[in-house]
Amino acid sequence: MVEYAQPNTHHSFHIGHYRNTILGEALARLTEFAGFETIRASYPGDLGLGVITVMWAYDRFYKGQEPAGVHERGQWLLKIYVEATARLTKKENETSEETALREQYEAERREMYRKYDAGDPYVRELWRVTREWSLEELREILRMLDVKIDVWF
Repeated sequence: MVEYAQPNTHHSFHIGHYRNTILGEALARLTEFAGFETIRASYPGDLGLGVITVMWAYDRFYKGQEPAGVHERGQWLLKIYVEATARLTKKENETSEETALREQYEAERREMYRKYDAGDPYVRELWRVTREWSLEELREILRMLDVKIDVWF
């Protein structure tokens, strides 16, 4: 088994992902050429605080919106992540109103994480949909690179 092409979901595929994908595919092809049965596997990084951050910001500020193109979605999710991180980061000379809003946002994000862990149907569906947007882009990129993953975890 060769495990590779493990990008984090909820943002766009970047040069580091390309590097790991090409190296993994080269290794898989070498093992096949040497006569070994080869299984190509990938474990996308599809949960964690970064993923929850995108889900929270999407739900809070972009609910119901969706870019049309597969590749546009990845860039859009990255934009949402960057904006969310800026909203959640304490700023120099922050006013009391800004502090209260930032703390409210942080509480909302943590509540979404708690709900995800508790199996909340709405949050799990939001995760599934936004994860699939990322995986659609990934599958298209892998198709263009002539990389075939046998097993997705």
